[in-house]
Amino acid sequence: MALPEEFLMEIRARNDIEGVVGAYVSLRRAGHNLIGLCPFHNEKTPSFTIYPENDSFYCFGCGVGGDVITFTKNIENLDYIEAVKKLAERAGMRMPEEQYDTGLADAKRRLRELNREAARFFYNSLISAHNTKGLDYIKNRGASENSIKRFGLGYAPDSWDSLVKHLGSKGFSDEDIALADLGRRNRNNTLNDRFRDRLMFPIIDLQGNIIAFGGRDLSGESKAKYVNTGDTLLYKKTANLFALNLAKKTAGDTLILGEGYMDVLSMHQAGFTNAVASCGTALTEQQAALLAKYAKAVIIAYDADAAGQKAVKRAIPLLRKVGLSIKILVVNGGKDPDEYIRSNGSGAFKALLERAVSDVEYLLLDARGSFNLEVPEGKVAYLNAAVPLLAALESPLERDAYSGKLAEELSVEKSAILQQIDYSRRKGGREERRKRSSELVKQVTGRSDKINRERAQRLSAADSEDKLIAYLFQNQQDFEYIISKLPPEGMSTEFNRRVYKRFAELYRQFGKVEITGFASVFSEAEYGAVYRITEQRNELRYNREDAERWIDVILNESSKPSEKEIAESTVEDLNKKVQELKKRKT
Repeated sequence: MALPEEFLMEIRARNDIEGVVGAYVSLRRAGHNLIGLCPFHNEKTPSFTIYPENDSFYCFGCGVGGDVITFTKNIENLDYIEAVKKLAERAGMRMPEEQYDTGLADAKRRLRELNREAARFFYNSLISAHNTKGLDYIKNRGASENSIKRFGLGYAPDSWDSLVKHLGSKGFSDEDIALADLGRRNRNNTLNDRFRDRLMFPIIDLQGNIIAFGGRDLSGESKAKYVNTGDTLLYKKTANLFALNLAKKTAGDTLILGEGYMDVLSMHQAGFTNAVASCGTALTEQQAALLAKYAKAVIIAYDADAAGQKAVKRAIPLLRKVGLSIKILVVNGGKDPDEYIRSNGSGAFKALLERAVSDVEYLLLDARGSFNLEVPEGKVAYLNAAVPLLAALESPLERDAYSGKLAEELSVEKSAILQQIDYSRRKGGREERRKRSSELVKQVTGRSDKINRERAQRLSAADSEDKLIAYLFQNQQDFEYIISKLPPEGMSTEFNRRVYKRFAELYRQFGKVEITGFASVFSEAEYGAVYRITEQRNELRYNREDAERWIDVILNESSKPSEKEIAESTVEDLNKKVQELKKRKT
């Protein structure tokens, strides 16, 4: 069963939310509350609010809300139980382990142990005197013994089941091995090693746990140069960065974003220990947000080939969105950082980093290469390509500075470029207004509600339910009266019915309901929706007459047949429904 609510209440009470959040977010007082820039999305104006009165937080920008447990879970990338454990340790409390279901926590612990044993196996295989293939390869690539140990490198033997047999001898079941994606079943339902004849790179989380592996093919026969662990209970490839556990210690304000494992290893070995890489995937929004937690600036050091430069262009808007300052490493000759360092040394690479260009300069240089600037037609075409790039910049200072450079480069009037940029922005503004108008229509009609999906079909009832829930939080002494008029099953939409039932559970258990009591049984998105219902109506004061009016709306709406019921009902059934509605109204 779940952790007892009394224990969770004590966890929240002993972990002051202002103190916990303040370790990650710069807060300032705003009346009774505190505000700061949200750590979960990019913003320039603070919309992240701490409410000390009920030990909770809510961001009006991205809709994330919760209690100190939810915050710890999100900021540390933990599951709910792991976040509770972390806060329990902080408060000097013992977990009531015999009182909650440890199934998921035990499964994760088991996978961590299994991955650790697999890493030992791979490392021992790498340094084995019987097979030097892996060690010969990595040493030929210039890796030192210190780097091999620092990154925990290993070798997966060219065998169908050597790892599976080893892990089995250590007490791990086939189910455990498959769950960690270290083994996969063949057509005969036999479990085979996932990685064979590959140099192995352990992927380690920020707590120092091995959560996955990347394997580089050494046979030359595989179609996939790199194979990576699939998503597991411990690992999601779109949400992790290789070597961030090491880089965060020396990053300062800047991280170097490489494309591959060997690039990162070479950069670290050359002294650039703030290098990380995405784990076998193009950069994602989650990875960009993770970078923004540990740095203010990123230098993109992708391969200089066409695929690498295409990946740079995909990464730039993601990194800008989370507020990171961006520079691009420009390497001539199609070389990647690993090859460049081995050919030219760490000093040359340092100089290359110092000459890295801003993302805007990079995009302008890229566009420039497509046109012949020796002829007027080429200049005009280049300007037409450059103007949308500059128009997309939010900062007027940036637009002005780059317009000046462009004007000087092309011998044209700066005012003419700024005029074109202004026209492009106004045109883009019209598109943005159309999008916003469309989104507003969706909100008004309930079609944008991803949590209460029945809202669009029962709009007036859902709105009345929201108001009634807000009223209950404001007037908890009226709970018994309200529930006598409207039992939970009377709620028209399933989501609000769950909120109403949870309110009833908490009120009858404690005689008082705090918003944080919803955090342990609702998802983060659902919790945010509950918080939005209560907080957005917090400034309005309702009375019992309002509540009774909303109850009537809800009961009338819940009596109406839904679209599905209409489609499935006979004429007699529908007539009966109509008569029931008439009786209710009289």
